[in-house]
Amino acid sequence: MDTRPSLIQERHGINRVRIVGICLASLGGVLLIGEVLLAFVDSELHLDWYFPALAAFILLNGAMQLRSSRKLRLAFEAKHGADAGKQEPVT
Repeated sequence: MDTRPSLIQERHGINRVRIVGICLASLGGVLLIGEVLLAFVDSELHLDWYFPALAAFILLNGAMQLRSSRKLRLAFEAKHGADAGKQEPVT
C-alpha cells in the first residue's frame, strides 16, 4: 500500500506553507510599522528593543516560508508537471 500523499494533497501542503508565510510576513510588517509609528508619536510608549526585534524576526520568518514554498512548488511542478494536483472548480 502506498502511503505517499496524492498530488492534490502535496499541492495543498505547499500552498499551506505559502499562506503561513504570507500571514507571518504581514503580521511582522504590521507590528514593525506600528512600533516605528509609536516611537515617533510618543517615545515613552514604545517597548525597548525586543518588540521591534520580535517583529523583524516574524517578518523574516514569513519571508523564509514564502521562499521555501516557491522552491517546493517549482520542484513539485518540475517533477509532476505544472498542472499536477490542481483542482478545477465545480460549477
